[in-house]
Amino acid sequence: MRGIARIVAAALLTSAPALAEVAVSGPDQGLTFTLTSQTNVLTGEIASPRGKREPLLLTLTTVTRETLGSKGIDGTAGIAARAATRDMPLLYSVRLPGRTAALDELGLISIDLDDCCTLHRAYHDPATGERLFETTVPVAPLTIEGPSYKRRVAAFVARMDGREDHRAWGDTAVGMITYAAPDRVIHRILVKADTVENARRLRSLDDERTALAWVDAVNGGPIVTVPENGTVPPVLRLHFITADIQLTIPLHDDGFVPDPPPADLTLTAQPEPPIAGGWRVASAKAAPWASGATTPELANRYILFSRDTVRSAGSVFDCRHATYERSTVPPEGLFLGAGLTPAQAAALGLDQPMSPSFTLTCDTGVFTFHRTPDGRWLVALSNVIYGLERAVE
Repeated sequence: MRGIARIVAAALLTSAPALAEVAVSGPDQGLTFTLTSQTNVLTGEIASPRGKREPLLLTLTTVTRETLGSKGIDGTAGIAARAATRDMPLLYSVRLPGRTAALDELGLISIDLDDCCTLHRAYHDPATGERLFETTVPVAPLTIEGPSYKRRVAAFVARMDGREDHRAWGDTAVGMITYAAPDRVIHRILVKADTVENARRLRSLDDERTALAWVDAVNGGPIVTVPENGTVPPVLRLHFITADIQLTIPLHDDGFVPDPPPADLTLTAQPEPPIAGGWRVASAKAAPWASGATTPELANRYILFSRDTVRSAGSVFDCRHATYERSTVPPEGLFLGAGLTPAQAAALGLDQPMSPSFTLTCDTGVFTFHRTPDGRWLVALSNVIYGLERAVE
């Protein structure tokens, strides 16, 4: 009976309408209406900051203010995440600029912004509250069919002159293309024009109409679902409609390989953490150099990697100020030069002449990770080699 009650409660939370309050202030000739709206939603099972795979309860609160006779709407959006357990401990709470907040079909938190236009929207990771990407055009979702469905989304945000982070892209920047999964950014590509004047014209939200869509590489028609074997190659098309300029970026095995752009545009891939998103510690075995008993303390734990932080519920991988440095390493250089033979490396699944690797440096230490051909990352800690598998495809 108690289990049935929990199911009913979950159904009510996910389907309940938002609670709203309205307050009126100011003189009659300039009344200000303050609308406070709150919605509670349950996520699906995701890798959470508690080192587990579990649903989270999100409380999304928006406060908007609009004055009669004045242009614009001021707003703030709050996200509070709790573990979906009986005591519901608070995992994080953030307050951001925004006019609406919702959990979208991809499982991301979408927030309507008021910086520029009705289409300006930010998307946040529900596990951490961190912003993953923005867009100033409708996003382009994609489902990749296979043994399990992979959900993806593409977005484009035009460079805004008033944004300090956008100004870092340079005066000739038109905007940023993003390709993302439900828990991470996979690729970002910066679009630049040949001149400042052309860049301003293409990124103008008043003078340029821009569209983003997945299309069939053969027939050029719209496409939202493709088989994983690639028989229908998806192509991302960014179309500057007013200027009649198109960029096409084919997708191969979750990798972007842009077609040559028009002569007056350039595309530059931006660096992303090679292990971004949620991972499960799926294996733990004694290292070849271990001489005594080992304790696999991290077995079955979930770890969240983001651009600046790593979260792992109090383990040594719970760290801030994270940086990632890519490299390739021969067998004898694996695990900080532990002296493995090629046979020992092959027994761990690292049988390449040079293994794709990266070094994580943060405030709790320096760790090296090595990628196996089947997509796992291996890391050594306290004489145990842990194998990480992706938690979200």
